[in-house]
Amino acid sequence: MTRLVLLALLCAAGCSLDRSGLRQPGARDGGGVDARPGDLDGGGTDAAPPDDAGPNPGDAASRDAGPGDAGSRDAGPPDTGVDSGLPDAGLGFCDPAGGTLVLCVPCDGAALDLSPNAHSIDTDAVVAPGRVLTACRLGAGSRFIVADAPSLDVAQLTLELFVNADAIPTSGRAGLADRDGAFGLFIYPGGRVRCTAGGGAAAADGVISAGRWTHLACTNDGARTRLYVDGSFVAEDGAGAVVATSTPIRVGEDSPGGGDQLLGALDEIRLFSRVRTDTEIAAAAAR
Repeated sequence: MTRLVLLALLCAAGCSLDRSGLRQPGARDGGGVDARPGDLDGGGTDAAPPDDAGPNPGDAASRDAGPGDAGSRDAGPPDTGVDSGLPDAGLGFCDPAGGTLVLCVPCDGAALDLSPNAHSIDTDAVVAPGRVLTACRLGAGSRFIVADAPSLDVAQLTLELFVNADAIPTSGRAGLADRDGAFGLFIYPGGRVRCTAGGGAAAADGVISAGRWTHLACTNDGARTRLYVDGSFVAEDGAGAVVATSTPIRVGEDSPGGGDQLLGALDEIRLFSRVRTDTEIAAAAAR
């Protein structure tokens, strides 16, 4: 009996010693000192898997503060270099803040008025590469008509857009946006641009060329009409208030009956019922 007890005690002690020397998964040699997965050297010096996914106070670069963290770069969506559509002051391009945005046609995939007025548009313009995202491209015989509505009758205005003309007229003119009797914006031979509103006509020669995007803005404050090219003021003329009319806006041609067709593309078309500041116009041109 005593012999059996002694044998049992010796077996227990031996099993305990043998267990400490088992070769654990991941240990390359027979020493079996380290029982942690991932240890390749058997020395037991690895306190955690090599690619630690959690914070490591000893990591001076803080590279493992979070999955894929490479510093401040992952604080938001990556910069793709494509304009987000945010406007000059950080609001949406067709955001109604202030209540002065009358018409907004960014031509992003379709010719739709995204202003609160949602004016009806009849057009066969096609989608083309734009100054910002996509543009509305017009060819011979194209139509782009914004239906008449009371909301288009404004006493003051800012009309702004980007244009990329295939060619500058050698005679006559090419319409950009026109509401007969109220306001109009046209290109003439020699790269001349003329804006009319409230009886005033602000014009400048040689300010536009074919094959490049140009930002144009026309304003009327009830006393003068002003013209801006690529965000810079270039000309003005005395004027009265913008008059009301019942004609539609023709984009890319003359109103009311058509003609004076623009061959080219238009983008970011907006009409405001106020005079935008020089800073606002410059910011819109820089989009």
